Amino acid sequence: MKDENILQGCVIFFSGILSCSILLIIFLIWFNPQYVKNTAQKAREAPVEILKQLTFVRERGNNFQNINEKNPAAILMYHYVRNVDKNIDPTGFSLSVSPTDFRAQIDYLSQNYNIIDFGDFTRGNIPDRAVILTFDDGYQDFYDNVLPVLREYKAPATIYIITEKIGQSGYLSAREILLLSKTNLITIGSHTVSHPNLSTANISNQIREISESRKTLEKITGQKIENVSFPSGKYNDETWQILKTYRFKTAVTIQEGLAYKTKNLFELPRVRVSGSMSLDGLKQKLDDFFQNSQTGGSGAGV
Repeated sequence: MKDENILQGCVIFFSGILSCSILLIIFLIWFNPQYVKNTAQKAREAPVEILKQLTFVRERGNNFQNINEKNPAAILMYHYVRNVDKNIDPTGFSLSVSPTDFRAQIDYLSQNYNIIDFGDFTRGNIPDRAVILTFDDGYQDFYDNVLPVLREYKAPATIYIITEKIGQSGYLSAREILLLSKTNLITIGSHTVSHPNLSTANISNQIREISESRKTLEKITGQKIENVSFPSGKYNDETWQILKTYRFKTAVTIQEGLAYKTKNLFELPRVRVSGSMSLDGLKQKLDDFFQNSQTGGSGAGV
């Protein structure tokens, strides 16, 4: 009997504590409406915060104002990003941008332009002052010198690979191409198998150069390869037909000008960035193109 009385006493004691706790919580909520408001606000914001962590959000540029598929985009053409002595290798110097200059260029572009990718472009999601970054050939310095800067600024880019060069000295390896393709920033494109002159190649060689390059890159990345850069900007009508047959979406040239979605997507002009170009030179070149496009001049592209 004594044990039963002790048990009943414990039950009554802990029930009293629980009741008091509930009453205290009700009291705090009743006399502290701000607590209720804050709790509800946190509950509403939690899914948003999680979504922000999972979603790639571009926060720089002009916040993608005035999106219009008729807007032009400046497709910038890079090759190497490395330091080269102009006196020792003048040709290599002209094709190269130093890592320091490249960082300064991306910093400027990210603050004054909207850096988009070809997915945005082909869907017509083209804001004012749109820029697309492209890199030809598939050099090793892209992985070493370009990728860290793109990650820092959350800037997307497309790199066109010569598949015959994969794994050779100075070029990206298959593993590096795979790692690049797994980022949410880098699009892998084709620059053919051996970088031939497609304008003079017969149709069977053109098919091999384009289809085998695509097959190799898709095997490495597990992704569809939908964008092409014509080697040295050379192509003909047969090249266009092959691209249509293999369901490519875009092809870029070396012709200077701004690109429009409403033009031929297999003849997109670009804006060359050379080693001799200062940051002020790039600013002026882009300003001239975009101002000319607004007045209907030749900068509108062809």
